[in-house]
Amino acid sequence: MLELCVILNGPPGVGKDTIADLMVSEGFVKHQMKAILYQHTADHCRIPLFIFETMASDRLLKDKPTVMLQGLTPRQALIHVSENVYKPRYGLDYFGQAAAKACVDQNSRFTVFSDGGFDEEIEPLQEVFDVVLIVRLHREGYTFEGDSRSYLTGWQLTTDVTLEEGSPGRAVEEIMKACNL
Repeated sequence: MLELCVILNGPPGVGKDTIADLMVSEGFVKHQMKAILYQHTADHCRIPLFIFETMASDRLLKDKPTVMLQGLTPRQALIHVSENVYKPRYGLDYFGQAAAKACVDQNSRFTVFSDGGFDEEIEPLQEVFDVVLIVRLHREGYTFEGDSRSYLTGWQLTTDVTLEEGSPGRAVEEIMKACNL
């Protein structure tokens, strides 16, 4: 079994990647559920992965329809491939299973996920980690409006962290304290 998995759960733009990157300097390995989804979406749309990643990661492009994605936005393409292609074929926990396998393959004893958002993604991680901590991130002005994700609830180990502008290190300190590290 791997030791500790921290899943950052919060609205788009709240600072999940920034916090995950800071946690890497504390000895964590950063993983992302979306990594395999990006690859599958690029393959499905028959475009190079780096082009899709560029479109999907750019705040100005990710909600802009494009011919390369058959008139969908990158966000819509991700949702389509996830919800209409892979999950119906392989199960609601498909991306969580892939993430758990990646953690085991890399022996990621202390892991942080910067993009957990669905209950079914968490269950497979609980099978390979001794402890899974859900960290719900809050920040004034950031919501899940227009997103298919929301705050995860009902998990045994959950903590809430309110982010302050310009103080991601303080959030990391709170998370590390919640992890007893």
